[in-house]
Parts: sequence; structure tokens; C-alpha cells
Amino acid sequence: MAKERVKELIDENGQLREQLTEENKQVYEDMLLYIRTDLRIAEYESEQILLELLTHMLDTQAKGMMRRLSLVIT
Repeated sequence: MAKERVKELIDENGQLREQLTEENKQVYEDMLLYIRTDLRIAEYESEQILLELLTHMLDTQAKGMMRRLSLVIT
């Protein structure tokens, strides 16, 4: 059951990621790599973190504020 839920989260994250602009997608993918390779975080938890991150990024992107956020992060 847990592996099935992880796969569902990965699929949902993939679909949401496609809604990001190219610039924002690059920022997200850098963070994705960092989070997924952190061995201290369980796979399910890492996908939940990524889903929350995507939700915030898409909300911020919709408000036209994402460019400022990416400049601060990089």
C-alpha cells in the first residue's frame, strides 16, 4: 500500500511539474534532486514535501511572483 501511494504522489508531482514555466521547473528540479537524494528523508515524506513545494510554487507563479523567488534561491 505504501509503495502504491508513493507512486501516486510521484505521478501527481509529475503532472503538476508540467505546469511550471521552464525557469521555475529548473528551480524545482534542483530542489527535487536535493530532496530525493537526502537519505534521511523517507521516500513517502520526500514526495509529500515535493508536492507541497510544487503547490506553493504554482500558487506563487500564478500571482507572478515566482521570478523574484527564483532570484532569491539561486
